[in-house]
Amino acid sequence: MTVRIKRAYDPPEPDDGYRVLVDRIWPRGVKRADLHVDEWASDLAPSDELRRWFGHQAARWPAFEERYRAELAAPARASLLDALATRAARQPVTLVYGARDREHNQAVVLARAIGRNEEGDAGVDPGARVVPAIERLLVGGIGVTALALSEATPTVDLTLPQWRVLVIVAEGDGVRIGEIGSRLNAGIPSASRLVRRLERRGLATAERDERDRRATLVRATPEGRRVRMAVVHRREELIGAALHGALSGVTDDTVATLDRLADRLGRFA
Repeated sequence: MTVRIKRAYDPPEPDDGYRVLVDRIWPRGVKRADLHVDEWASDLAPSDELRRWFGHQAARWPAFEERYRAELAAPARASLLDALATRAARQPVTLVYGARDREHNQAVVLARAIGRNEEGDAGVDPGARVVPAIERLLVGGIGVTALALSEATPTVDLTLPQWRVLVIVAEGDGVRIGEIGSRLNAGIPSASRLVRRLERRGLATAERDERDRRATLVRATPEGRRVRMAVVHRREELIGAALHGALSGVTDDTVATLDRLADRLGRFA
């Protein structure tokens, strides 16, 4: 299988094979007759919101890639990826994009995704595939959470670290700053800064612990709990959409295994 990526401003070549434009917007200054594309897959491009947020800032690339992969997991886009993977198995496919940055653009992510769809794992010990599969699930989970945050709470603008703190403090009736820092693998100063940002948004309160005046207890406000539930519900919807049609044949043993894995990984939460 051959999947290439190429800027829209690079001249077409005979060995490009099937050329697919993967931008949502037609490349500026390029005539349609000059681009020589066989397909314009605008539905595979990042959402307008994600594209504007990324702004081709290299520092945002890891988060962009995670959030974009979450978007590609939607059934309609997954079907388009499968179709390109099937075509790439028969002939070369070139993904055409307009961005200046050749290393940080959606075509890079798409090429990897298409390759992973087609490669398969025949002949590989299933046990050896568990850790890489879980690692992909975790990366996808981060992307789904980031997308849920942006969609469910667009006016709150929570970062992932702030979200983790909100989840921790919403678990009970008061969590000490030191415990928050420990669960974040961060120091008390870092945890305190995150808590203050939640306070400014009206999502949490911090007060002296009556049992130990040296300690500070952090609690989620009613608005904080509402925001948390809104994000959780949106994340469940995104996961459900991504898994649509993929759970046929799942047995009780499979679910029990997933529960055990979740319990073991939950200690890092």
